[in-house]
Amino acid sequence: MIEVWSMKYEVCFKLNGFLKQEWEQNVNSESEKKILLVEDEAVIARLEQKELEKLGYHVVVANNGEEAVQVMSSGSKIDLILMDVALGDGHSGIETAKLILEQYSIPIIFLSHHTEEEIM
Repeated sequence: MIEVWSMKYEVCFKLNGFLKQEWEQNVNSESEKKILLVEDEAVIARLEQKELEKLGYHVVVANNGEEAVQVMSSGSKIDLILMDVALGDGHSGIETAKLILEQYSIPIIFLSHHTEEEIM
């Protein structure tokens, strides 16, 4: 399973060099890049966090949409958000992203472990 996650982030952050280069040029290059990972499944969140940390990123995990909004409101300097689309009870990933984007200009990449067309 770790290989699957590793491959997923290789695609997002390594194979797509342009996306990674553009993102890194637009964030503070003097400090470690900080990613807010919003994922309601604890095991998945931990696997994703470990893989991102292996790539050199600092990862803050929020277990739901409300926590994600709180992290952003706390003044924590976040450079990128990885947002699960389906977050269980409470705000969905889409709703959470709308709330965050009303106040902050930050890139958000949506993630999903579902392949159903109505979710995608």
